Amino acid sequence: MKKLPQRTCIGCNSKKDKKDLIRIVKNQNGEIKLDLSRKSRW
Repeated sequence: MKKLPQRTCIGCNSKKDKKDLIRIVKNQNGEIKLDLSRKSRW
């Protein structure tokens, strides 16, 4: 069985599976957006 990637929650500092967290991205213009695809560079 393949191991799922783990990420750290910045709110509670706990480790969770990558698929269970929402990624937040800040671009060069200072705009903050939700990255639902989990692949965005900005």
